[in-house]
Amino acid sequence: MASNAKNLAELLNNESTITVADVADGSITTAKLADDAVTNAKIGASAVGTTEIADDAVTSAKSDGSIGVGKNVIINGAMNVAQRATSSTGIGASHGYFTCDRWYIYTSNNDGRLTMSQDTDAPEGFSKSLKLACTTADTSIAANELTRIRYRIEGKDVQQIGMGTTGAKPITVSFYVKGNATATYVCELQDHDNSRVATKSFTVGTTWSRVEITFPAETSGNKFDNDVNNSLTISWLLHAGSNFTSGTFSNTGTFAATVDANRALSGQTSFFDSTNRTFFLTGVQLETGDAATEFEHRSFGEELAACQRYYNRI
Repeated sequence: MASNAKNLAELLNNESTITVADVADGSITTAKLADDAVTNAKIGASAVGTTEIADDAVTSAKSDGSIGVGKNVIINGAMNVAQRATSSTGIGASHGYFTCDRWYIYTSNNDGRLTMSQDTDAPEGFSKSLKLACTTADTSIAANELTRIRYRIEGKDVQQIGMGTTGAKPITVSFYVKGNATATYVCELQDHDNSRVATKSFTVGTTWSRVEITFPAETSGNKFDNDVNNSLTISWLLHAGSNFTSGTFSNTGTFAATVDANRALSGQTSFFDSTNRTFFLTGVQLETGDAATEFEHRSFGEELAACQRYYNRI
């Protein structure tokens, strides 16, 4: 215990940072931390180590995300929770949630069909992935065809990005992918509150690889609405007709007004080009900042509880 240790309440109410000499060993517990209280600004560099912090004291509720706890906006990014089913066949005529919680298949006007499943093929450090397997090919692509995986995010969960303010932060998306063959697809962010999109292409190989994409800070325009409605959607565009590929594709990741013709990449891979085609996805993380950090694993119980806010199988 530091000889000049101070009262913790006094420290946390001051503007100054905490140094290791101020904190008694084991004195920081979760009961003593207010929600969102632990930030980088409150802790000096190398000031507080594991000796001073009680086991399991800093949880996602106690952190604002700046120290790496609660940084990942995505729920079930490791694909561990699948309350509805672990496999669903014949997907393509309609869209919806079929297997892994929070992960939606949107498909429109195409004749291709796929099987969606929770799979045990996963990169090191993960046990599950989301797998798509083409079961009916569609090589005659009509102009209005579109297939994508999407994940919707509420406005209250993206306020830390500071969209449309001078203090706006970059958005970094990272995920693990693999497929049966080399392919090129598009990762898209949709700002629903301001009708804008940002796009970047990425490549899939035959072995697991981590894709890291940073979307620049957006200081212009309006903010995300601070509510429980869908403000931001992340999508993986896997199949698109000319209505979505005939314009000017921006590969900068910068937000621009939504123009359907500019959303997909001309010549990108079609997931429905062959019944051999597969696409695996896991370890999805969306965080603020200009660099991808290590994936934030949560317990199965935490992920299940978060998923049950949206769907609860009784």
